[in-house]
Amino acid sequence: MICTWFTPGNFCPDGFSFEQYNQSSDKLDLSLNTKFTSIFSKAYELLHPGGEIVLGACYIDNDSTRQKQEDSYRKMGMTVITDEKDSFTATREGFWSQRFTKEKLFSYLPSIPPSAFRFTNLDTYEYAWQVRI
Repeated sequence: MICTWFTPGNFCPDGFSFEQYNQSSDKLDLSLNTKFTSIFSKAYELLHPGGEIVLGACYIDNDSTRQKQEDSYRKMGMTVITDEKDSFTATREGFWSQRFTKEKLFSYLPSIPPSAFRFTNLDTYEYAWQVRI
């Protein structure tokens, strides 16, 4: 078994500029997060038969989750540099938290059949899943 201690959404893409990200014009295309794909594809290859990967808490990509993430960062005194058009929340101080749809997880890990994914809600308000692969 391979298990993430923190959320898999904390794998920020290489080269992301927290200092220069412009929330009005520099939208980041996250159709593929190569760092996430590389790490979890390799982890899946390491599994023994019957083994599994447990992704601790995958934040669900919806407006309610985005607002909760933004509020949390602001309460900690950070400057949120993303907006409702982004599928992640980032701060000028270097914090990153990506949100996911099931389809996005499938597309990030195309060598793993969608039938291998199991999603368990971690709450009653569609904030996060535990994902077992």
